[in-house]
Amino acid sequence: MPIHIGGSSRAAARRAGRRGDGYFPGGALDPNERAIQLDLARSTAVEAGRNPETLEYTRSGPIDMTVDQVEEFAAQGVTRIVVSATATEPDRQREEMSAFAQRFDLLEHLSPSTSGPTRAYSLLSNRCSASRASRPRRQAVGSVATGWKSATTAAAT
Repeated sequence: MPIHIGGSSRAAARRAGRRGDGYFPGGALDPNERAIQLDLARSTAVEAGRNPETLEYTRSGPIDMTVDQVEEFAAQGVTRIVVSATATEPDRQREEMSAFAQRFDLLEHLSPSTSGPTRAYSLLSNRCSASRASRPRRQAVGSVATGWKSATTAAAT
């Protein structure tokens, strides 16, 4: 499983560049600081002998985000989007995730045997990754997850 470094500091951005597969900046950062931190993560990856183009840039968004909002994220360099279902019941979570998937033409990839939000995350994530590979990077929708816990992994260092 890829390691996405989270944090709202420049130190976290440098850690992501050195050791992570992606960067998930948190906190109430303004757009300028987010851009600085993404550039820092990429330049640190270069210094560490790593390919900065493989570093994913993750942002969170609401389950009801629009295509325009996703395109705005993509224009900022975002390659992966995490959404959280607002419902607490598994059936309602599946409905919310299915509605999201339908909005982005991902629904056909959910089979009847799909069970639970974590499985939906896995299928949607794989679909988005394949979609991202077939389009220019700026047009990527990114990955979809049903919750922070299933979508993020912090590095211990």
